[in-house]
Amino acid sequence: MQRKADCVVAELNYCNRGSPYGDAVKGLLKYARPRAHRLVVISRCASTEVALADLRILAGENIEFPLRYYQDLPIDEVIKREGCSQYEVKSFEEILKLVAP
Repeated sequence: MQRKADCVVAELNYCNRGSPYGDAVKGLLKYARPRAHRLVVISRCASTEVALADLRILAGENIEFPLRYYQDLPIDEVIKREGCSQYEVKSFEEILKLVAP
């Protein structure tokens, strides 16, 4: 079995959206759990209301998997803050394509 990465970093881009992604964000957990020790979400251009709606969905699906959230920070800064020596960075759209049935 392949060693898990420290982090899966997922970028949620709300720049061209005015609404939350909704239940689709559950795909982030489905993707990250077998691949990493924690999921790090970075939102772009999100209002607090929109980002919190998606974070509530993630929290409702998540029992013990570490989840961190950052808003509009550069990826390299987030990786440094989290201490991720091995990591994978993907956009939310890339992850959705990989977990789609």
